[in-house]
Amino acid sequence: MTPKPFYEIDPKAYLFEKNNRPEEKVRQWVLFELLSTYGININDIRVEVPIKIGSTKIRADVVVLNNHVPMIVIECKEENETDLSEAMKQAVSYAESGLGAIFAVATNGHEWIVKRKQYGEWVSVMDLSRPTQNSPTNDLIYLFWFLDGLRPLFFWIYRQVPANNAQLFFSRLQKYLDLKYDDFSDVDPNLYKLTNSFLKIIAWRDYEKVTGDDHDKIIEYIKEEIGNARKFAKNFFQKYNVEYEIRDDKPLFGHIEPPERAVFYLGTKLSELAKQNRGLRNNSMQLLRFTTSLSKYLVSAGEAGKYLDVSEGLVNDFFNFVDPYLLQKFNVVIPDRLDEFMSDFYENFESDWQSIVKNDLNTKEI
Repeated sequence: MTPKPFYEIDPKAYLFEKNNRPEEKVRQWVLFELLSTYGININDIRVEVPIKIGSTKIRADVVVLNNHVPMIVIECKEENETDLSEAMKQAVSYAESGLGAIFAVATNGHEWIVKRKQYGEWVSVMDLSRPTQNSPTNDLIYLFWFLDGLRPLFFWIYRQVPANNAQLFFSRLQKYLDLKYDDFSDVDPNLYKLTNSFLKIIAWRDYEKVTGDDHDKIIEYIKEEIGNARKFAKNFFQKYNVEYEIRDDKPLFGHIEPPERAVFYLGTKLSELAKQNRGLRNNSMQLLRFTTSLSKYLVSAGEAGKYLDVSEGLVNDFFNFVDPYLLQKFNVVIPDRLDEFMSDFYENFESDWQSIVKNDLNTKEI
């Protein structure tokens, strides 16, 4: 959930106090977006809220309440204000020192920058938490639906996945992203499809157990998905003005190479874009980092001819992508690795992982 692009409000429809300050156009846009996009009740919105920090008396542009307690502070600047760093410092100061709010926002109508106080630190997040628009029961059902496919994968957070579990891990991950496409629909669609193609290649490879005609069919499937990945990549790179040429499959070293080698060049371009950050939104950037890690794994596993250990870094790249959505939709975050209850956390999800391992073994026996 993010606000709609800036639009001017008819002054006759202005809400609350009206003034002639340059940033008033932006503030009115914020007020209308809080109502229409975020579903916040108008009775929970305040403007020009007086705050006293030390001996200084100031006013916050917009404050949103939750159960009569300040939750969000929004600092509005005029449209031509391009540097919002000071505005964010103001919003954080008002939120922390004056009001005790947990969200701080700075905006000029075209940029919407959000920070949240988490574990005592102000960290950048994708957006404000999803407001409760349905009944608590419906929201709880939605939470269970969103987390259902993640539960077995949570067992591996902050851990390396052994090679003998790698195929099942990637298979489960691919099914989860496939089912939850609508929940992640605000990321770049071509990048999302590219990621899914990579996961399909890894999940279907089954290096050591398939021979003969079945092996040839799987290789053809992989080549087809590599072709899809290249097309999605080309569309993705064009959007961000990155030069990308689809290369043929001629061997680089004069001998037959695994089809995964064909993504080597693609992986280097993804890595370059991840370092440059050419205007990608935070959630798309997190997915790009995960996709870059997948491309490296693909090449390494293809050259080795077998599944390899899945590094903790690759696993965490995936959860770094999911974490902001948990915060935005449900106001929860993945625990820190140093939290005392992490041992209980692993115990809770171990049975989920062992369950899909058992089902996988039964399927193969059949």
